Amino acid sequence: MKALNKSQVMALFEREAILMGTEDRVPEQRAIALFGKDAVEHALIMDRVCPGRYMNRYGAGDYVLPTLTYRGFQAAASFCNVQSIRNEAEIRSTREWEKESIIRMLDLLDNRKMDDTYHFLLHLSADSEPKGEENIEE
Repeated sequence: MKALNKSQVMALFEREAILMGTEDRVPEQRAIALFGKDAVEHALIMDRVCPGRYMNRYGAGDYVLPTLTYRGFQAAASFCNVQSIRNEAEIRSTREWEKESIIRMLDLLDNRKMDDTYHFLLHLSADSEPKGEENIEE
């Protein structure tokens, strides 16, 4: 998922939220489907510092549904944004490394060609046939 800004997160929350008592909340499983388990776990960890602010539970009979508050939904989205940017940076870093490796290889090939050309010219100037590198005296 690409990084989302505040208004995009708000629109997504409004689309996904359901009423739980008197507040709109997003069911935990839906948030996991949107942002991933690690992002929702991040909101849960934040909720431990300030219980009820990021996550909540709503019970109906013998079933309790874990949900994310709007702030918890924002925390999960923010976690996802950070991971997305981190992944882009790692990919960019890998691509830069690959590009540098290719450039180094091409430079080595160019140097090798220059060496071969140099040795060939030496043989021509000596008025002899080119020999393999192992027979060249320097």
